[in-house]
Amino acid sequence: MRNLLKIENKSILLTAFCAFCLILALAACESPRVINHPVSRGDTYYYYVTFYGDEYQGKTMANGEAFSNDAMTCAAKGFPFGTVLEVQSLETGKKVEVTVTDRPGKEVVDLTIKAFEVIDSASKGKIRAKIKVVGLSDGAPEAAAAAEPEKAKEEKNESQEEQKAAETPKEEEKKEVFYAITLAVFGDIEAAKAYQGEVKEENTYIFTKDGKFEVRYGRYVSEDEAKADIERFSWKEADIVVIEE
Repeated sequence: MRNLLKIENKSILLTAFCAFCLILALAACESPRVINHPVSRGDTYYYYVTFYGDEYQGKTMANGEAFSNDAMTCAAKGFPFGTVLEVQSLETGKKVEVTVTDRPGKEVVDLTIKAFEVIDSASKGKIRAKIKVVGLSDGAPEAAAAAEPEKAKEEKNESQEEQKAAETPKEEEKKEVFYAITLAVFGDIEAAKAYQGEVKEENTYIFTKDGKFEVRYGRYVSEDEAKADIERFSWKEADIVVIEE
């Protein structure tokens, strides 16, 4: 009888240990919902990944271009348009590179069906994936630029002041302006996550700046839309922030 009890106790402990390991594995894959700013190459996150339906074909994306399910693009929050992301299925290990051109309706990354089928089967609908920044919007200065001929550098410096005045308005025109709701600001990431869990809204995310962690909600094209949600949720202490990309 004693031997039987020992075997049963070992079985219970083994089951508990396996369950604990499974919880840790799932937690490790949980999306942090924190996008570092400024975005840098190598930044890595974990998200659910889905794909666009055929009904979106030809519709205007958030960046103003027409959507195509045959392109290698995606919709993702927090990343400037033009950012190149490497998306890897955690199940198959397959990877694909896509460019951010749109914003999703929920806390996911939406791929075109063409890109999704490179890494996994569309029959699954939604998968867990590793998201890594591999390219920046508008391109980053290349190392080869340091090897420009001296004559070319001199010519560039001579016209620098004239070009600066002409290019500044163009840069401002390219900026995308939208609005978000700041619900609370914390000096500790864990406190911010705890508050985010209490809010229980899918479209909340944590924005980091100057060592502070802001719990934000939504993405709006106008300030009036943001105000409407503040009233709808009765967030009396919330503030509206203007964000430019």
